[in-house]
Amino acid sequence: MNTVTVSLCNEDGTVYAQQTIEGVTGEWQKFETTFTSEVTENRHVCLAVEIPAGTACFDMISLMPQDTYKGLPIRKDFGEYSLETLLTGAPEQTLYESAVDADGDVILKLVNVSQEEQNVHIVLTGRDMACFLPEADVTVLAGADPKAANSFKEMKVTPQESKLAITDNFEYKAPANSLTVIRLTALKDRR
Repeated sequence: MNTVTVSLCNEDGTVYAQQTIEGVTGEWQKFETTFTSEVTENRHVCLAVEIPAGTACFDMISLMPQDTYKGLPIRKDFGEYSLETLLTGAPEQTLYESAVDADGDVILKLVNVSQEEQNVHIVLTGRDMACFLPEADVTVLAGADPKAANSFKEMKVTPQESKLAITDNFEYKAPANSLTVIRLTALKDRR
């Protein structure tokens, strides 16, 4: 096997772009190619690989636009729905976070893997805080035993709900061994 044809197409087989990869052998190798399509397709895009003879194994196939979000390996449309957050006050590798925009609401997720409560300073950037209700909904799953698991017979960990006054720069105490979800609700006329 020397050549493999790779096509970018939709679910009915319409080919948008195609490239031929030369020099394919029986050894593991990394190959990269660039597709240029004249068509924008946001759904049901697939990659078809034509092998003239023999067998081929693929480890990781990734489709990524050249124009990405802030130069990161993230599609621009996904990156624009994420938010930048800055956490301070917790030791490294004990607190993990992510923030996303969901239909105008902001959902901030914090995981504290430490055996101790963590005082955290949270800074949200990229949103006008006047667009949100002044209090966020907080849901916490926490327990003394990080390996605790619920079953049909026994609920060892249950969600605890509360409210939290928020600004673009606020404090939060993340309980030990916890998952916290903080939802900032957008004002209906500001979505």
